[in-house]
Amino acid sequence: WADYLVHLVEMHVEDEDQLEVLELGAGSGLLTEELLELVEWRITISDGSADMLAAAGNRLGNRVHQGKVIDFGRSWAGLLDRDFDLIFLLYDGFNYLLEAESARRLFEGVAARLAPGCLFLFDQSTPWNSINNEAFFEDEGEEDGLKYRRTSAYDREAAIHTTTFDIQTRAGRFHEEHQQRAWTRAEVLAMLGEHDLDYFSCFDCLFALRDCLAVVLAAHVRDVRLSSDFTKIDRRLVGMSN
Repeated sequence: WADYLVHLVEMHVEDEDQLEVLELGAGSGLLTEELLELVEWRITISDGSADMLAAAGNRLGNRVHQGKVIDFGRSWAGLLDRDFDLIFLLYDGFNYLLEAESARRLFEGVAARLAPGCLFLFDQSTPWNSINNEAFFEDEGEEDGLKYRRTSAYDREAAIHTTTFDIQTRAGRFHEEHQQRAWTRAEVLAMLGEHDLDYFSCFDCLFALRDCLAVVLAAHVRDVRLSSDFTKIDRRLVGMSN
């Protein structure tokens, strides 16, 4: 992901070396750490979990600016008072927003903190992915004393994909259930437009991943200042239309 993100930015953003960047859903900072090996961006990290944000801070130290805990699908109150050149949300973070109102809160917050004409980049998993890649979402294995089993179910009517993990380690047994909404391209584009975010392009991203993901790029419409060759992107919409 780090290589791909940098590739997109280098291709389509002018003066990409010294960007003010906000990472949503930074988790423990693994992706951030990889990015810092590749670029000199000034990155602010945020996450919905105080524990994860603390772990990221321990990992990254003073190489990043540590933002506040934020549930970007609810409220951005009190978070950051400056504009960013790039905001990104990856690893299916958007799909964990199950309701339209939560997605709108995300786009509202992004639009308020994105510098005029700058870039918001996020990935989404679509209904096409849940319906056609079902075999990839169920597996099990064992390694170094750890056993796991993953099962999956997709509710087409509600567009909710539920994935469960049963994990056995030396420390005990653990069970997790994850629910994600498979948003359609049309739903996402409509909500972007509601918040002064202008859709530019989508990509089918199968690069070294089994999931069929779609990356959506949007720029603030007040003052588009992306690279002049941005519109020359190959607009591959596989997996985005349904």
